[in-house]
Amino acid sequence: LYDDINRIFMEYIDNALDSAEQYFDRETESYSKAIRIQVVIHGTTHKYSKVTIQDNCAGIPDIADIVESIGNSRKKAQPWTNGQFGYGIYAFMEACSRIDISTKTVDSKAVKLPIRRSQFDTDHVDEVEFNCTKTRKFPYQSGTLIVMSGFDRTRWKQINPDNLKVNVEKHFELLLRRKNISIEISDPERRIFRCLPFDYDKYRGEEYDDEIRSLKVPGRSKFSKEYTLK
Repeated sequence: LYDDINRIFMEYIDNALDSAEQYFDRETESYSKAIRIQVVIHGTTHKYSKVTIQDNCAGIPDIADIVESIGNSRKKAQPWTNGQFGYGIYAFMEACSRIDISTKTVDSKAVKLPIRRSQFDTDHVDEVEFNCTKTRKFPYQSGTLIVMSGFDRTRWKQINPDNLKVNVEKHFELLLRRKNISIEISDPERRIFRCLPFDYDKYRGEEYDDEIRSLKVPGRSKFSKEYTLK
């Protein structure tokens, strides 16, 4: 699934969008607050590189319990193992050695959970331990900050903000068409790539005009019917 480096980042963008759903009003096709998702690529070499994905959505409640439960066969029936909090939370391991997840909900204090790829060098998933600590620094009332670091050399070379922008726009086009949402990508040169929905109005298609004289309803021979339209 993760042969394409963009798929890794999109897992976490997808989680942010899922977390924003509670602010979406279907009648107005708009979010009740300005949703902002930022992907920032830091560094010019893999040794000093990191990628951050930050959002101001609802945050992740009980992050430690969620991370510990995913992959544990005794708890795999938990509701959060599908949808927003699935195995994709471990997608970083295909590209880098560490992820730090800081998150805050409106009703809770911010917490930070570091996960290292080396933690999973064990025979049993039950032996993996996580250390979740409180943190005072968080820029929003609620949301999540993902920090990926320790990138493999080959994976770091595959990161391209233009390609990531194209993938985000294709995969999340319907969500980008909603009002009051912004997804931005920035590179080490501080160039900003704003993800936008496809602009169909820029292209003029050919008009098609035809008149239907009859309509045949398919079915077994004795049940098929043909209607003449007036």
